[in-house]
Amino acid sequence: EFAIPPEWPRFRGIDHGIYHPTCCLWAAMSPGGDLVFYDSYYQRNKLISDNCGEILKRSGNDTYEWTVIDPNVDRRDATTGTSYLDEYTRCGVPCIKGQNAILDGISRVKELMRIDPDHPHLLTGRMGAPRYYVFLSRCPELVWETQQYKWRDQKPGRETRDKEEPVDRHNHAIDASRYIVAQNPHSRQPLSE
Repeated sequence: EFAIPPEWPRFRGIDHGIYHPTCCLWAAMSPGGDLVFYDSYYQRNKLISDNCGEILKRSGNDTYEWTVIDPNVDRRDATTGTSYLDEYTRCGVPCIKGQNAILDGISRVKELMRIDPDHPHLLTGRMGAPRYYVFLSRCPELVWETQQYKWRDQKPGRETRDKEEPVDRHNHAIDASRYIVAQNPHSRQPLSE
């Protein structure tokens, strides 16, 4: 872990839940294109106003390029006409809807996690590094869920393959990270002279 330089662009990703946890991840992009997840919020059974209060508190005075959220939050309540997306905005955390193409998002995350022999390590500069970093003590749920993430078992003996998909369990931080990656965050590269 290290202090994120203030000039690095910052992003937030939210996977909203009620019974299941709401997870918010904070990420920054280095000038070299490394995505660093540096903080997390992970709570269940909280009101949106409580979630937003904690997100705003942890965000401090930092500026965020955008906050991306689970695209399923735009369904409108039949009685009030508002959506969860409206409530996040009302509570001070305006969001854009994320992309929910799970397999595409997984592929993009895996590409960032891949060791690139021609890419320098973010801290040491040694060649042969990924572009995906996680602060272990600040994002423990993301680390744990990554270790638990698995594919649904294929049924043996079937002529047609079952749909390839991950098990829909222990994936709230994973989904928040996938929403950020799928939104294609960019670094602010200085113009070359």
